[in-house]
Amino acid sequence: MRAICDSIEEVNNTSCVRYKQRVLCYFLSHVDAIASPGAQLVLLRSIKNVSDPVKAQLLHPTINKLVQPTTRRETLNDIYGIHLKEFTALVFSSFDQSIANDLNETHDDLWPTFLLCIDYVFKSGMLIVLLRVNLLNSVLESASSPRAALVEGLEGGLFTSLSLERKVEVCNHVLQWGIRDPGMVRVFITSPLPIHI
Repeated sequence: MRAICDSIEEVNNTSCVRYKQRVLCYFLSHVDAIASPGAQLVLLRSIKNVSDPVKAQLLHPTINKLVQPTTRRETLNDIYGIHLKEFTALVFSSFDQSIANDLNETHDDLWPTFLLCIDYVFKSGMLIVLLRVNLLNSVLESASSPRAALVEGLEGGLFTSLSLERKVEVCNHVLQWGIRDPGMVRVFITSPLPIHI
């Protein structure tokens, strides 16, 4: 995509950005439309490192299907098999700093879905670890885990870009999981999660 933009000599920067966003939208629209899990994974892997708010917006229906309490895990396991964890991680990685403004909106339905993502990673018996993933990644989990993707987004600037009200909601939500099942918290390290109030 970059080669195309660079090859057009008279293209200004904003039209190149718009073009890239249209290509991203094209890929994302096919993630939900294609019935093949393999094709979905290929598309998600190809845009894995792209940070754009449209990513979470267009993947919102897919994220909802994954995290809704009424969704049957057996059905998802039948569809994605051994790739469910990677698929979920790739979809959760859309929650990065670029989506902060949308999550701060009070009328947006993306925020409750984000909180359901937190529930998803905690209720599945995974360790609660909100700390520097890059230091413990190899020890605790693979980079393709949903929790690692969510924590990476939070530490990558999403948490600091949230409004004070949203930061408090995230902290309360995580604390509620610790209260429900104190045995779930096996690791607690006071590694600084950047909190700017």
